[in-house]
Amino acid sequence: MWGRMISCGGLSIRRVFLGFSLVAAAAYAQDTRTVTEPVIPPSCFVLTAKLSAVDRKTLAATDEDKLDTTRIQKASTPAPKVSLSS
Repeated sequence: MWGRMISCGGLSIRRVFLGFSLVAAAAYAQDTRTVTEPVIPPSCFVLTAKLSAVDRKTLAATDEDKLDTTRIQKASTPAPKVSLSS
């Protein structure tokens, strides 16, 4: 009795059940999280150029000895915490 397959329009009941099971598993496996686009945080400090390039390749000879270490260090120190929520 259990050895016989019942068919419905050429499809066996086992195949129909397997098909429904796969569809149900695929529907259950969908990601339901809400995803938002990343936001670029506001800048804490803007470092603008004080020296100019010659022919867009190198610094002028008079600017070679001018160090920007203090300005760069000030710009790279951690800024106070900023809330990104709006």
